[in-house]
Amino acid sequence: MVPDVGGSIPSSPAIKIMNKENKIKEELSSVIHNIWASWMKHVFSQCVVDDWTLPKTSGYEGRWIIPHDQVVKWHRQINTPYNELSEREKDSDREQADKILKMFLNDLTNNN
Repeated sequence: MVPDVGGSIPSSPAIKIMNKENKIKEELSSVIHNIWASWMKHVFSQCVVDDWTLPKTSGYEGRWIIPHDQVVKWHRQINTPYNELSEREKDSDREQADKILKMFLNDLTNNN
């Protein structure tokens, strides 16, 4: 972000930089949200619904139980540095990184 110098009104280039920064932040936030939403869909798809525990009013009551094998797998991945993951696990992370790179590359190619 461009620092404010003595309370003066930012110049036109400074405004362009701030606008660009805000645009990139919003685009990145959207990509990050989509990555998170995709992950949560995956997590819920792995769960077993124990829907008898609470009365149903919205369709999402009850417990969502993560199977033990998934818990073990995800804990192992959480505690493993990226460079020690299997190539398959790295590919999964690379797919997510590609989404972020695509956003930046689209931005670069559209502004040059």
